[in-house]
Amino acid sequence: MYKKTGMELCIVVTNLNHMAEEYCHPKTTPDLIVRLAARMSMSIPGWWLSLKPGESFIEKLQPLDALPALLEKENRFGTYNEKTLGFLLYADSERDIYRSVLEKRVGVQLPDKEVDSKLYREKQEKKNEQQKARREHRTITIALDAFLKVLKKHNLDRNDVIDRKELKAALQDEEFSEKYRYLLFGDVTDEEAFNVLDIDGNGKIQYHELMNFVENSGVKIRQRFLGYHRKDINGLFSFLDTLQTTVLTNVKRVFVGEDDLKRTVGINTGHVGTSDFQLEKVDREFVVQQGRNSTYAFLQYYVAENEDRAILK
Repeated sequence: MYKKTGMELCIVVTNLNHMAEEYCHPKTTPDLIVRLAARMSMSIPGWWLSLKPGESFIEKLQPLDALPALLEKENRFGTYNEKTLGFLLYADSERDIYRSVLEKRVGVQLPDKEVDSKLYREKQEKKNEQQKARREHRTITIALDAFLKVLKKHNLDRNDVIDRKELKAALQDEEFSEKYRYLLFGDVTDEEAFNVLDIDGNGKIQYHELMNFVENSGVKIRQRFLGYHRKDINGLFSFLDTLQTTVLTNVKRVFVGEDDLKRTVGINTGHVGTSDFQLEKVDREFVVQQGRNSTYAFLQYYVAENEDRAILK
């Protein structure tokens, strides 16, 4: 591509063996097929990639005892490159730590549209089940909010421990309805409710016990904070999948900043997941349309934020 166009295409991939990002570029991987690099990663993209005379690896990777400093990100890439454009893909059912930010752009998603494919029907059935679970989850969340509110109200000494007297007062507070109480604890006495919360049986409810109760009730506090949910590991393949997800997520946290999001197109591929390879024509057309809408929305925001550099026709 570089020989034909003179353009320096850079595609970022993650090397799981080295647990680090790598840059596919005419300088680093001159013989790599572009299509293969694109399949390896859809991600966010210096002397490191400079093709200018005098900036070769031979010239720059010296002295060797200074190698750690030479390979630091700021030394390899220098200043922020505003001409870089990144693409981040995620399916409707997948979470990404930057998804909520990228989807704030108006127009990034198509209106609800049915796709006449086997994959869409399968995913829609799962989606309906998830929506039902979310409604139930919302009810639990409201009950827990009410419970925590009355706990705070009756924790008169404002410490991190709830005793029997404080819990009893909270459970009998009129702001915590019988409906909420039954939903969270079932048909139990105040003492039995205390025993449910007091996991170690030391006669006091501490912070970690309260958080454990909240998590077990279905409200995933860590998920809200991290942006992605807990994964269960029940075999070798789920272990490897979770390991890969962990590496990729933390690579994003280290190497992706706020400025990167300003030059990134977030594409929700709808019912088509990352590992859905058997696609019908309508599935492929849907994904392409999602990509088009997201890119168009990104460009609209870019023009609005960079009117001084935009060329309008």
